[in-house]
Amino acid sequence: MKINYDRPKYEDWFKCLLVIEPKIMIAHAPENEGEAPSWHDSRDLGKTDRLLRYIFFPLFLNFSTIELTKLGTLKQALEFWVEERDEVIIEMKESGWDSMDTPAAFNIAKEILYCDRSIKIAIDKYLEVADSRTINDSRKVILRIADISDTAKNWQPHFGMDVLARFMERLKPKVSDDYVRACFTKGKKPAKSKKKGGRPKGMSLKTIQRHNWIRDYFHHLKKKRSASTLDEMAGIIYSIMRENPPPFFEKTPYKKSTILKILKNKSWGAE
Repeated sequence: MKINYDRPKYEDWFKCLLVIEPKIMIAHAPENEGEAPSWHDSRDLGKTDRLLRYIFFPLFLNFSTIELTKLGTLKQALEFWVEERDEVIIEMKESGWDSMDTPAAFNIAKEILYCDRSIKIAIDKYLEVADSRTINDSRKVILRIADISDTAKNWQPHFGMDVLARFMERLKPKVSDDYVRACFTKGKKPAKSKKKGGRPKGMSLKTIQRHNWIRDYFHHLKKKRSASTLDEMAGIIYSIMRENPPPFFEKTPYKKSTILKILKNKSWGAE
């Protein structure tokens, strides 16, 4: 009986990997001799789902690529999740949302946990699958996290392993604010009252300037009807920012995904 691995059963753990869809760059052979390979984002091609299944299930890709291995694909996914998570962490700290006392703070915390959960699942499942392949091999090589990549070896959950473990008790792809809140409060003693002082709540001045700059371009594009969707607006603003970043962005302009989040949430100062 022929087994069709083309459509493996989707378990909840696999669906969790797609909540923050990773970017995996695919190299296609040049059409003409002497030309360089062309690179494409798997998300633009609608192939991220299949590439992730390629890592964890015994199937072959039905589209042509150059040197795309299971381990190489996993490394790209891990690097994306770590970079995406770290950018969200910076946004969280700059915006003063690390106090976890507002809906916006919980949304940011969820994104961080989604990324860390994807990293943990991907590492564990890859090692599980890789080790199972050595059962009939006389060498019986047991892979460890350090064998995957430096990214995997150096990764640590932002909120700690205890919080992440509680977050992963039920592998539902998307969870509620109440579920996230329970992950942080379960088993914790009530916090002692803090003395007055310290950093005030809310966004820093630099973050307000950045978000308001994005807001101004957003209104400009709406007025000129230069784009019809928020995604298109985010792309235009990102291009402008890359070409001529304002002083308060310094040399680290936001990614398009961050700009899109700001536009969706309208997270800027009073107009």
